[in-house]
Amino acid sequence: MSYDQIRVITNHVPRMLVSAYELTEREWQEFSDWASEETDFVRYQGALYPVVEFQTTHVLPEFHPAKSWDGIYPLSHFDAILIRFADEDFETVIVGKMIT
Repeated sequence: MSYDQIRVITNHVPRMLVSAYELTEREWQEFSDWASEETDFVRYQGALYPVVEFQTTHVLPEFHPAKSWDGIYPLSHFDAILIRFADEDFETVIVGKMIT
């Protein structure tokens, strides 16, 4: 597969990170065995993704479509969630979906 077959879909709208204390009891149960109250999450398409589980994109080749993003969360071999911090305080992110 070549890199030109990879698409990134985003609406470029910044969204606030969700703090652990903002989660519902049911949502917290999913992460409470390892997450702390200081853990931040990204809510995207009805799912929660812990920011600490995103991998850095800085090690990708310069021409990779995800290189300009700050983090990647693989969903499968064929798609992933991408985040880019949208402010200097790291409180908002732009979310995208990478599809091959």
